[in-house]
Amino acid sequence: MREEVERWGYREVQTPVFEQLELFTLKSGDEIKEEIYTFQDRSGRSMALRPELTAPVIRMYVESMSRVPKPLRLYYFGNCFRYERPQRGRFREFWQFGVELVGGKEGYSEAELMALAHRLVMLVGVTTTVKVSHLGIMSSILSELDEGTRSMAMHCIDKRDIPALHELLPSDVLERVEQLLSLGGGDPFDILSEAVEIAGTSKAEQAGNTLTSVLKNLEMYETPFDIDFGIVRGLDYYRGVVFEMYAEGLGAQNQVCGGGSYSLTE
Repeated sequence: MREEVERWGYREVQTPVFEQLELFTLKSGDEIKEEIYTFQDRSGRSMALRPELTAPVIRMYVESMSRVPKPLRLYYFGNCFRYERPQRGRFREFWQFGVELVGGKEGYSEAELMALAHRLVMLVGVTTTVKVSHLGIMSSILSELDEGTRSMAMHCIDKRDIPALHELLPSDVLERVEQLLSLGGGDPFDILSEAVEIAGTSKAEQAGNTLTSVLKNLEMYETPFDIDFGIVRGLDYYRGVVFEMYAEGLGAQNQVCGGGSYSLTE
């Protein structure tokens, strides 16, 4: 995997196993403390074992690489920690291989990363399809809700907890969300047009245009893909195109890759 991403122009970076806790709470909120290992060092600073590697890499970029010419292609391989109940497919320590493309052109960068991700998974012998969405379409349907309800709804969609959505959402919003989640099985561009029509907002239309560009570029990469509007990702910093990849026969561990576009440098 290292050899392949280096052929695509990415270079390896490393960050510390622990970071200041604020790095993870700034964007995700204090509730994330329940999911990560935290401690105080001898100076009384609140620290955390890294639960993922995107935020540490962007922290490193802001501190020491912001003047480097863009687009900037970085990759990493390291251990991460989550304070959760150990179970099948969930470990308190796990390893993450990933890449970050900073400052690339919208529509092209997302397609490059998905094509690269698909290539990496194929290289290790796993056959899969990229499932792709744009958060702007789902979030435009939820936009009339308060922030707390909106966040809970996205969490339920991410976990495929439909009964919880029935208890949480007003009937008119729930109907459109369920319509969006039911789309699939046909031409992806037709599905996308129907999704934008269901959402019925200028924000959804703009998201649809971006996703159309991504899909056309994926076709040029000859990367297989499906649209799945249930892909919303669990971390709050994702803002645009998101994707996940699954492998058959792995049960609870079947999600082998995921990612998306975000704005963290601010």
